Amino acid sequence: MRALHGLTLAAALCLVAPAGLRAIVLDVSQDQIYRAIAIGRSTDAERAQFHGRYLVPVEDATIEQVELLTEFRRVVVETERRLRLGDHMFSARQAADAIKPWRRKLTIVVRVRLHPQNVFVTVPSYEVVVASPAGEEVTLGDVRRMPIWATPEPNQKPGTGTPLIGGIVESDFDAATVGQTTRVVRVALGGKELARATIDFARLE
Repeated sequence: MRALHGLTLAAALCLVAPAGLRAIVLDVSQDQIYRAIAIGRSTDAERAQFHGRYLVPVEDATIEQVELLTEFRRVVVETERRLRLGDHMFSARQAADAIKPWRRKLTIVVRVRLHPQNVFVTVPSYEVVVASPAGEEVTLGDVRRMPIWATPEPNQKPGTGTPLIGGIVESDFDAATVGQTTRVVRVALGGKELARATIDFARLE
């Protein structure tokens, strides 16, 4: 697996928020929820521009993508999901309820791909570390690892399994502790660093 020590997410996150909004929102207000819903209902191009600051494709054999989920962005994502389901009446109150479990949390999502002939029966224990440039680590909260299985073949026998082809690892951090500053994010497996990125969190909302 090729390490990506030169990867800089700050460069990929070059689309800045409007003036006065260049910071992770710790307590999403009703006005901010309305604005997030408006983004979720905007054009494909406008939504792609917004998400571009949070989505980072990684050219690595294993790590496919690094994604950043803030409380504000979760409202945008949930609005898009509701629209896909035909719910055009998604309200600010519903949005506030939807993000209650994620209050003041920053989630870093790492999507990994595995060789189809791997022997894993569950997602390997990939770890995400957030630290200051000096190396002081931010305390990790909850971690969720979700497997991605291959689609069954049309003639596959009932009851037979499909190979594990990837996984999604979600790591929660306290957004206030991460702060409005530049930090180093590392992805590791078994103590071996696979990728390193520098993120300017002041560019996010």
